[in-house]
Amino acid sequence: MSDKLEDLMAQRATVITEATAIHDAVGEEGLKAEQRDSLRASMEKLTELDTAIAQAQGDEELSESLRAAKDTEEKVQAALRASARKPVHATAPVDEPKAALRTLGEQFTESDAYKEWMQKFPEGGPSKGAFQGDSVNVGSAMRRAMGLRTPTERSLRTLITSADTSAGDLVQPDFRGLLEPGLVAPLSIRDLLTVIPTTSDAIQWVRETSRTSNATSVPEAGILGDASGTKPQGGLVFDIATTPIVTIAEWVPATTRILADASGLAAYINAYLLSDLAHEVEDQVINGAGAPDFDGILGAGIQTNAVAGPLATSLYALRDAKRLIAVNGRTNATAIVLNPEDMQAIDLEVINAEVNHFIGGGPYQPGQRTIWGIPAVESEAVPQGTALTGDFSKAVLWTREEATVSVGTANDDFIRNIVRVLAELRSALTVLRPNAFVATTL
Repeated sequence: MSDKLEDLMAQRATVITEATAIHDAVGEEGLKAEQRDSLRASMEKLTELDTAIAQAQGDEELSESLRAAKDTEEKVQAALRASARKPVHATAPVDEPKAALRTLGEQFTESDAYKEWMQKFPEGGPSKGAFQGDSVNVGSAMRRAMGLRTPTERSLRTLITSADTSAGDLVQPDFRGLLEPGLVAPLSIRDLLTVIPTTSDAIQWVRETSRTSNATSVPEAGILGDASGTKPQGGLVFDIATTPIVTIAEWVPATTRILADASGLAAYINAYLLSDLAHEVEDQVINGAGAPDFDGILGAGIQTNAVAGPLATSLYALRDAKRLIAVNGRTNATAIVLNPEDMQAIDLEVINAEVNHFIGGGPYQPGQRTIWGIPAVESEAVPQGTALTGDFSKAVLWTREEATVSVGTANDDFIRNIVRVLAELRSALTVLRPNAFVATTL
């Protein structure tokens, strides 16, 4: 064995010893990060050393085979030269070249190792007795010529693993592309409204601005020409309001190549744009401040109240909002819309600060969540700290054009294979009866 091979084998033994010590030191909690990194580095070093050892052994065996072939060639040439010097009429057979060109079997049976092994069996061969497990150790050159390998060669073969330095790069992940539509808040306002289509770019509608109610009992007229028996007069005042249709839009640029090559990307972009429009509509229904936005409910002159007085809790204020809608709005509330933070605060209110003694139905309340018999709806469109109670049928969402997606180009987009994906809708909001809504400051 060469000095180089001995040094490599010594390095390999050292690495195994160090890795074993690290592994034996692992506690019940499992490998720590530094232990895992050290073991991974040791295995990579072993792989490198195994490769180097196998190469060194191969180099040694090549050299040994070359020397054996050179010795055989010299013997053959010597035998041929000796044969050429003998007389042509010689009757004795020329055995020297044949002896030099022995078969593998002849070389094996004539080897010293085979002869030493056969001496254990003076009666002519091994039996099934004590020596049945013995084997003949032949030289590495002969083993290589016979297609055999040494145990060392077998054990030092490089192990093929899933590590990136081995065959791991051949394993590709199962890529499925876009499977989830993204992080968007749920929609909850549109279903509460009255939705009416329109074919114009503005809505003109008549609203009642004042009302005089003088209905009463009237006695029979007693004297001709006086005012007895006169019926009281009521009064209504109307106004014509005009609400313009609003365009809400959003677009994104993309190359035609990525839209064609990235599976599902076009549908993802469409869903993203349409979702953005829908959430913007919900926000403007509640918070719109007028042109160019909607005339939102909170800015439509609706009633207001707040948590106040000796019974200063959110639940009392919401009950008062229900009363205001019935008395002044002459209708019944259909929903209470709350920010998720405020909804949680109400759900977790307890009696006399007792833990888990909830005022409401608690975590196992079945069916639709209600407050004072009114359905409660969560929406991030409502600002935190404000509750909007109302008869939402008195707010009309006019739809001129439902949300659509189109693709076009501008400027030099066409020659650069760039398109602009546009989503837009046209709509408007009218609050028919402002007193049908109450904004409560919690």
